[in-house]
Amino acid sequence: MLVAMTTLSGLLAVATVTLVKVKRGISASSQSRFQSVALFAAESGVSAGMDFLRTNSDPTTKYSTFISSNNSSVQKPTGIAGNMVPHGDTGNLFTSTVPMDYEVSILNNLDDPGYATGTDEDGIVVLRSIGRGPGTSMIIVEVEVSEAITDNTSRPCPGYAQQGISEDGAGRNDCLGTINFKTVTTFTPGS
Repeated sequence: MLVAMTTLSGLLAVATVTLVKVKRGISASSQSRFQSVALFAAESGVSAGMDFLRTNSDPTTKYSTFISSNNSSVQKPTGIAGNMVPHGDTGNLFTSTVPMDYEVSILNNLDDPGYATGTDEDGIVVLRSIGRGPGTSMIIVEVEVSEAITDNTSRPCPGYAQQGISEDGAGRNDCLGTINFKTVTTFTPGS
């Protein structure tokens, strides 16, 4: 009887440890999936912001309409498709089965000579996209966008790149600059 009780206690301890490990694995897997969904939302926001900037560039004032002095008042244009539209509301571009949305802001780059006055003198802005996924997952993606018009059609360069990633497949790279900023990642898993 004593041997049976000892064996049963040992098996119960092994089962408890296994259960805890499985629960941790499921939790980590869910957090990873939630972060991936938030990243997809943030990247979609960047894409929508790029489309907005391509069609709203002014050869004279560049992107001055969308920035403020010292970035004191962050511009979040509603003209960006799906921008700031909560999950489930009309205008949110994602499926209703997965809770995700994004918020895109346009900021002036710090090196712009017009930074203090709120004018875009160099044709470069920063798109900040905050992607939200299930739970409390959130990812922030920032990309620097250059107006660089090179093809005599008075439109911004159709290609863009991120550090370590080639252009978006537009078939040309004549107006892409060198991506020379560090990659920064901040990760805070949801609860």
